Amino acid sequence: MAINDREMMVVASSDRSGSRRRPPWAAVLIVGGLATLLVFWGLGPWFAFQELRSAAGVGDTAGLEDVVDYPALRAALRPQVRDLVTPPSPAAAPPTGQRPWWLPGFIPYAPHPLQDLMSEWDRDQAAGRQVDWLTSPQGLAGIAQGHAWLSHWGPRRSRIDVRGTGATKGAAPTTFTFQRRGLYDWKLVHIRISALPSPGG
Repeated sequence: MAINDREMMVVASSDRSGSRRRPPWAAVLIVGGLATLLVFWGLGPWFAFQELRSAAGVGDTAGLEDVVDYPALRAALRPQVRDLVTPPSPAAAPPTGQRPWWLPGFIPYAPHPLQDLMSEWDRDQAAGRQVDWLTSPQGLAGIAQGHAWLSHWGPRRSRIDVRGTGATKGAAPTTFTFQRRGLYDWKLVHIRISALPSPGG
C-alpha cells in the first residue's frame, strides 16, 4: 500500500509532538538529586546542632565526639571562662597591699609577688574546672537548651544562637560555631558565652 508525502509528514509531526510531551525523566532525577544533596549540605550545621542536643541530653559521649572538636572547643572556652570566673581566696592570705595582722609594726612589710602568682594559679584552676563542666554532656545539654536559630551560614563556618528559656529580655545569646570538616560533616569548635551557667542548673 502506497503512502503519499502528506501522510508521511503527518506521522513525522505526530512523532515529534509525542517526544516533546514526554518528560525528560533522567534530567528530572539528576536535578532532583542535586537539589536534595544541596539542601542536606546547607542544613548540615543545624543537623549537627540537633545531634549535639540529643547526644548531650542522654549522655552519649560517642555521639558527642562525632560533632564536637574538643581540643578546639576547650581552647576557645578557657580564656572566656578565665575572665568570668572568680577564684576562691584563702582566708589566711591578706589582700595585696594589706599588712598581715600578725606582723609586728616595727617590721617593714611589702606584699610578696607570690601572692599575685597564687591568685593567678587559683583563677586558672577554677577556670579549668568550669571548662571541664561546660564540655561535659551535662554542661553542653544545659547551655544548648532554649530557643535556637541559625544566625549565620557560611560554606565553612556557621553559627547558631541559643537563648535559654529563663534568660532575661535583651540578654546576649549563647553562640555555637560549627566548622565544616570534609564534604558533609560539621563540628562544634567554639561557644561564645556571656555569663557562667551554674552547674546545678
